[in-house]
Amino acid sequence: MNAALSQNTLVRYIALAGASFFASVFGFLVAALLARNFGPENFGAISLAITITSYAIIATTMGTDFYAVRAVAARESTLEEMIPAIVLIRFLLSILVFLLLAVGTYVVPQLQEHRTLIWLFSVTLFTDAVLLIWVPQALHRTNAVAVCNALLQFINFLLLYGLLLVNSNIYMAPAAKVVADILVASGLILSISRYTGRLGPLPNLTGIRAILKQCTPIGFTQLIRGIALASDLIILGLMSDLVATGLYAAAHKLYLFLLALAGAY
Repeated sequence: MNAALSQNTLVRYIALAGASFFASVFGFLVAALLARNFGPENFGAISLAITITSYAIIATTMGTDFYAVRAVAARESTLEEMIPAIVLIRFLLSILVFLLLAVGTYVVPQLQEHRTLIWLFSVTLFTDAVLLIWVPQALHRTNAVAVCNALLQFINFLLLYGLLLVNSNIYMAPAAKVVADILVASGLILSISRYTGRLGPLPNLTGIRAILKQCTPIGFTQLIRGIALASDLIILGLMSDLVATGLYAAAHKLYLFLLALAGAY
């Protein structure tokens, strides 16, 4: 029994470590491709837009993924009940955050020049809402989680490379990311549909408030942690020129790549 458990744990570790390494390599290649094609200034604009969008995704997630994983794993709720509830909440939060970002690109002078770029990257708020990676997590299917994370970076790289061969416009960066999210989300939904029943009804306002009440502390913790880890890029982007931001982002990507490799080991 213990031998079988140890072997299963080892297989899961190898799958996650391998996928993490794979995703890190292609994530770094995406950054290198963007830096090479667009130069320091535009790469700085792209990095700033991605960082802002990352914070926005944390705000729209608001801890719902952790809540859903715990509720399903502890059998407090079923997947059929959780999926429509979490997707609806995240879509509503995405609309709110998207509107706030749109206003911010008009109010903050440093963001005005690249507002369209930020808007396009912000579309990932909605694609991320249907990227149900938390479902295999709740079912302890770590292999599926590993495959999804690796495929996101791999498909993003392939799409970006192909799009840049056709058109070297800076907007190809968010286009590749959005399409990669849609493709992986679609595949994951098809996979999930094979072991779930008919989805339950959408929650009412009382149900939404009850879920958010439990998720909000986790969400704010994630947001504060994210600000502590990556606020330097936003501060630099708002206080300095985009060339400096691009150079800093390139060095930071290399650091994160090496850190991810060490973490995978």
